[in-house]
Amino acid sequence: KELYDKALRRGEQDDIVEVIVIDESNMFMDTDPDNILSKMANEIRKFGTALICASQSFTHFTDDFLASAATKIILGIDEFYWNQICRQLNIKKEWLDWIIPRRTALINMKRNVSSTDVS
Repeated sequence: KELYDKALRRGEQDDIVEVIVIDESNMFMDTDPDNILSKMANEIRKFGTALICASQSFTHFTDDFLASAATKIILGIDEFYWNQICRQLNIKKEWLDWIIPRRTALINMKRNVSSTDVS
């Protein structure tokens, strides 16, 4: 909360000026929409803060949290969770099968498309 308040006081920024990394972020997640990590995921980008949350499973994150994350990096997921993850992230199972531990990862990125982007 202290870091969130500091970012708000700093005001809107054009560039990233602070990166917050939370390992084992599942310890801080819950379904409360006022959960500080959920609030940060939804609001803090415009204040120049990048939020990186790591966890052993996507199931630790709410759908709202996942939807607000601009980039998701998958290093490997137990096959038990593949159907759910494919649904949540709108990805194909074959892509998960492509991941080789310590060699490859799947990166899912949202981006704004402008008129200067090439298809």
